[in-house]
Amino acid sequence: MKNRKKLISLVLCLSMIIGLVSPGLSITSSAARVYSIPGLEIETAFDPNFASEGQRRTIDFVNPDFENGSPAFPGKAISLFTPGHRAFVSEGSIKTNTAIVVDANMTVIQVINRAPKPGDKPSFTESTDVVAPEGGFVLLACDSSYANDGYKKFIAENFKVGDAVKLRLDGTSVTLKQVLALSGDDEAPKAQLTLNYTDMYTTTDASALVSGAVTNRNSGLTYQINIKLLDAENNLIGADSGNVAVTEPGIVSGPSIVSGSAISGMIIDINEDGTFSQEVSLETGVNYIDVAIIENGVLLEKTTKSMIVFQKDQITLDEDKQVVMWIDQFANAKNLNTVEKIEKMVATAKNAGVTAFAFDVKGPEGYASYKKATLTNVPYLTETTNPSKSVEMEIDFLEEMIKASHAVGIKLYASYNFFTEGNLATGDSAIDIYEKNRDWAEVFQAPEDKGELKSVLDSDRKGTLIFVNPANEGVRQFQLDRVEEVLQNYDVDGVVMDRCRYDNQYADFSDITKTKFEAYLAGQGKTLENWPADAYKINADGTMTTGRLYNEWLTFRSQIIGDFAADLKTLVDEYEIIKGKDLLLSAYVGSWYEVYYQNGVNWADESFIYNERLNFPTPDLYTPEYRSTSYLDSIEFLMIGCYYDTEAEIAKYTTLGNILTNGKVPLIGSIDLTSLKTPELQRIGFQAAFDNSDGAMIFDLCYVNWYMIECAIKDRVYENPFTIGTYNPAAQVPLTITDINTSRAEDTIVLYNSEYGDATGTNQWGVEVIVDTNGVVTNVVNKQQAIDWVWGDNTELNNSIIPEGGFVISAADKSGSRTLRQLLANSYSAGDKTTAAYITDYLQYNTNVYNKENEVLSFSVKAWGISDSVEVLVNGKAATLKDTVSGTYEIPVKLANGSNLFKVEVYVDGLKTVEKEITMTGVNVTPSPVDPTPTPTPNPTPDPTPTPKPEEETVTTMEIKDKNGVTIVANIKTGKDGAVESAVASLNISKGNKVTTSKDKKTSYITIEIPTEGLLSVVNKLGEISKETVLEVEVTLPEKDIIKQLNNSPKGESLQTTIVIPSKLSNHDNIQFTSIIVPESVIEAAKLKNKDLIIKVQDEKGKAYKWTFDSKDLQNSKATGDINLALEVYRTEDKEDIQKLIDKDTKNKSGKVISFFNAGEFPAKAKVKLHIGNESKTKAKRVFLYRYNKKTNKLEELKQSNYKVDRKGYLTLELTNASDYVVLEQKPVDKIVNKLKTK
Repeated sequence: MKNRKKLISLVLCLSMIIGLVSPGLSITSSAARVYSIPGLEIETAFDPNFASEGQRRTIDFVNPDFENGSPAFPGKAISLFTPGHRAFVSEGSIKTNTAIVVDANMTVIQVINRAPKPGDKPSFTESTDVVAPEGGFVLLACDSSYANDGYKKFIAENFKVGDAVKLRLDGTSVTLKQVLALSGDDEAPKAQLTLNYTDMYTTTDASALVSGAVTNRNSGLTYQINIKLLDAENNLIGADSGNVAVTEPGIVSGPSIVSGSAISGMIIDINEDGTFSQEVSLETGVNYIDVAIIENGVLLEKTTKSMIVFQKDQITLDEDKQVVMWIDQFANAKNLNTVEKIEKMVATAKNAGVTAFAFDVKGPEGYASYKKATLTNVPYLTETTNPSKSVEMEIDFLEEMIKASHAVGIKLYASYNFFTEGNLATGDSAIDIYEKNRDWAEVFQAPEDKGELKSVLDSDRKGTLIFVNPANEGVRQFQLDRVEEVLQNYDVDGVVMDRCRYDNQYADFSDITKTKFEAYLAGQGKTLENWPADAYKINADGTMTTGRLYNEWLTFRSQIIGDFAADLKTLVDEYEIIKGKDLLLSAYVGSWYEVYYQNGVNWADESFIYNERLNFPTPDLYTPEYRSTSYLDSIEFLMIGCYYDTEAEIAKYTTLGNILTNGKVPLIGSIDLTSLKTPELQRIGFQAAFDNSDGAMIFDLCYVNWYMIECAIKDRVYENPFTIGTYNPAAQVPLTITDINTSRAEDTIVLYNSEYGDATGTNQWGVEVIVDTNGVVTNVVNKQQAIDWVWGDNTELNNSIIPEGGFVISAADKSGSRTLRQLLANSYSAGDKTTAAYITDYLQYNTNVYNKENEVLSFSVKAWGISDSVEVLVNGKAATLKDTVSGTYEIPVKLANGSNLFKVEVYVDGLKTVEKEITMTGVNVTPSPVDPTPTPTPNPTPDPTPTPKPEEETVTTMEIKDKNGVTIVANIKTGKDGAVESAVASLNISKGNKVTTSKDKKTSYITIEIPTEGLLSVVNKLGEISKETVLEVEVTLPEKDIIKQLNNSPKGESLQTTIVIPSKLSNHDNIQFTSIIVPESVIEAAKLKNKDLIIKVQDEKGKAYKWTFDSKDLQNSKATGDINLALEVYRTEDKEDIQKLIDKDTKNKSGKVISFFNAGEFPAKAKVKLHIGNESKTKAKRVFLYRYNKKTNKLEELKQSNYKVDRKGYLTLELTNASDYVVLEQKPVDKIVNKLKTK
């Protein structure tokens, strides 16, 4: 899969990604003109064989007027100029600067004073005083030293004509229009629109929230929001698609004319502070949502912002989604060259949550990862001629991978680098592409060759991989033979198409391709008149002129790839019948579809219709003819490379994939671990791909830290399970180690022992300290090179042999940095005594809580370089070794409520090697009682005369366990006369029966389902005794599950617990939920972790009430015991004393009563959202809320008595104590109300 598989799109000057616009980015015009926008960058093109994004450089100014000092020229800068603004600094610098001209499609159309090649200075003969094209811009670079300052050099050396570039703001791609809006130079109207959302995302919800604010409002005008829901062809869709008009602010009426024209879509009012929020019902598939301001009845179209939402009606359950680990051929061969290594890796992958491997059976040089090449006789990977990839391997790599994978239930898909057969940089090719199969190589028409047609082997466009011509029948048959010999001889689960494409847009111009193109055109009733100019022509200056048949040329190339995929599908289907098992054909592609046409691949479904909000650079390409070249019908699932470093970009490109494929096949978003360098980024990136698609692919195994990726897959906050240290003999203190037995990444120090393998498998650019079994340093690799910082021919290889019983300390920095390598080089010398150790098995203390004063602290320690002893201290006291095999240590500890800190120190051979602080959290810990002073025993008194006992009440206990393991205990109390006085059922629900957990971007969820069958059984048994008695149900939230989730979720994440009460229970006449208890310990845990606590009670249809305790309010709260969240909503007619009071009111005939079952105050202010009815199809309804005082038999005015019931019938309250509240549609007469000021 690539040298660094991030790449698969175009690999040439034109081959840079242009990025989807962020139509709904929250950007508003500045009130005043600004010239500098922090975070604004230009991004270059990229070679998809090595990257998924280009280089970035800060844009210092937008439309400056240096000539007149607005602002003053700082001496060096990169500045952006749009039409109407002169790209100018001074007359004397016109021919000493560099610049690029970019058109409205974000494509470079001119490079001024371009460097002949990297490292060479431009001739500086061209003027940069040029005019920006309509919709485009000029990027001008100025400095005083080309070689040293780097501004002019960046422009001169990193751009070519045809490059598609990006503007980025804080890492997110933006449009030129959005940049101008930020600069205040967009001539936008005064009122501005801001939206709060991710501009493109996928959801399974039936609606999307549109929210934001209108700013810069004129106090004398009225403002509303217009929302349109559109399909790909810009037709209004959805329930709110009709024409409506504003009659007065906040009210929507039927079709009519406003200011001479109808405003279509939905119109909503805004709040006093300018904010707004509206749920918009979605249609299945892609939804384009336009949002704009209405000012005094006039639609301000210039304020329009768009969001793109893909709604999936078919939900793929998490357990049905694939988690695919990609295994690049040579990058992993050294660490998987024995059966034992393979089995260990596969077992670890299974434990982490991997369900499938995409295993390179054919690498980019063409070597096989299998020995039974019975049809092609291609050489095994051990025969590579590239010394840096040389590997010893006696096993059949593919065969052993299949055995190990299938043994634990992991699928293995055979991945092929289809149309690559060698490496130009190293000259390595499995099939001798240079002589024997030279005619297979692609023929370029590239800018570097000035219009001359040249083989990739001879072209001045120096690439890395040797792509072969997909239109060549010999090439195609050879690739099919490679697949067939694997299907014949190995039990794979499918085939993955990788690099099943053209190298770039400049291929292929061979005679074979010309003949096939002519035949294709004949089928269209067209003829080729001028070759290659009818497709396009590279001019003598390297610029491209597209021909009259350019779109036909692109469509033809896509058809070539589509036809090959169909042939491959036929072959796979044949072997599916022969083998009697499912064989899945899939593909990997780059997610940057907007420029993927350059590689001759159309992976969109034929139903895809282009919409201008996607902002593709070639909008006229997506004709019915081009759409028909899709190869989606040939595959069973598609993996797309969302190789970005932010959640928003990954979600965006996964959503684009959903829009393009439209549910035709399962779509799997893919992440690149080299783009996600921290544990949290890996977790966020994986979950963004996983949540927005039908699974996730991880590239690549060679970059994996297994515990880190396990946390990412299982959506757990990563905490290193090891605290690792080594004794620093120079400083005589512990030196912290980043990780143990994992691939060495940049900016890390890794400890390797013999459990990792025979050698470290590292490259030559690190420093390695080799320590023998006695703790003596035997060698420091690259010690002097790092100290002197001279790396050249004398650089020593790493890949150090790991001594049995010893260890290796290995460090690497990112390029240009020397910190860690020099730290090791200066700290260790041959002959030094050192030690290493780690502490582990302590992570449970981060999530567990303890309610006993006396506990045992347990953890494990392992040490190397030992000659004498290991001593472990906890807060200065010696811990006891309990298990010599696992290295488990224990020590009794005494806990108090809150955090209890224990410092663990490990001394090896008397040298302090590592230390770690462990925290145990106490909740509801009862201190040991102090023995009271004994009191004298009083003299006995005579027993009183017994009196006759009355006939006693009886309590019958009934216990039922339903099929899910939920235990229901019901206590039925009968009086002296045998009549049932009360019946109370308590539910014991815990994880494993009716509790499930899940999460999205900012919230963790616990869902509790109340068991229907068990409670109905209790009611039926109760009915045999008394048909009138109501069963009171008490539910206590699962304390341990909720506290564990609170402790395990990252900072800033909320926790929502949902209790689902099926309508069979909630609507039952003989069942009342009188207690839904939140234990005090849960409140305290949320307070301790500074988390919002949300509890939602609903039926299976979603009708609900929801409690929210804000983390800030909880911080100021005092413990008040458990909270009862149960409530009931009923009519005033059902409560006689309240209805009698309402009867005295001339404005209201009846109302609603909200009765809270909790006693007294809440621990903190609570926000309660509940359904009370009063649904409206047009707008929210105003209601009035009062507390009912039983003693005075009056309504009490509240600080806020004026509320709104939304269109769906929900009312949201903020309360501090429980009571009965009355909701009325009209403000009541004064005589039944105690006014707030007189209370």
